[in-house]
Amino acid sequence: MSSRKRSREAPQRYEEKPSSKMGRGEFTDAEDANLLAALLKYGPMDLHKVAENIPSRNEYQVKQRMLALQKQAQRSLTSIKREYKNGKVKFEPRDKVALDRWLDHLINLHDKAEILLGTQEELPVRMLARSMGHIAKYEEHPTPEECNGVDFRNVYEFLESMMMGLPSKTLNSMDAKFLIQALQRLSTSVDREDVGKETAFLLCGRPQWRAKGQKPRTYGKQEEV
Repeated sequence: MSSRKRSREAPQRYEEKPSSKMGRGEFTDAEDANLLAALLKYGPMDLHKVAENIPSRNEYQVKQRMLALQKQAQRSLTSIKREYKNGKVKFEPRDKVALDRWLDHLINLHDKAEILLGTQEELPVRMLARSMGHIAKYEEHPTPEECNGVDFRNVYEFLESMMMGLPSKTLNSMDAKFLIQALQRLSTSVDREDVGKETAFLLCGRPQWRAKGQKPRTYGKQEEV
């Protein structure tokens, strides 16, 4: 057996000097725009085709930029970037969506009212009404064309106005028909289900008039011992 070692060929990247026209450092806005256009046209799997659309960068640079953008996109789903006056950048966990934050805020108000005032006032009913408004404003709704002419955003805004005792919005025939049918189905469901807790929650919205020193009604809530 021969002890002679096989000669190794130099890696391709060392045989020739990189082109002087090849870009270095961070991608420019124009290069990112070309990259996005290429990704939309060819997809992320055909790296050669994508790189051809950015003549100022080689395939390795394009691949690394794609990985960096993917990492940024994944991080943006779970965290938010905060920049401080001293130039420091910090990534913090993303807060809840606006609707959840509003609901948490209203629930905290309800709890504080019970603790500080000893009365439920009208907060539960207002919470339910405000929830309708926040759903109308922040949630994504299908278009009326996708729902046989029913505008769900308009229906939720109508419910908020009615529950708050405000002048209600005008419902078209399709919205009104859908809402009536939904309320009928809800009525049937309520008759079949045990909704004692839900009823007690809504009853807490009625103002409580009591003599000085009298304990507030708990509507089925067990007192702490």
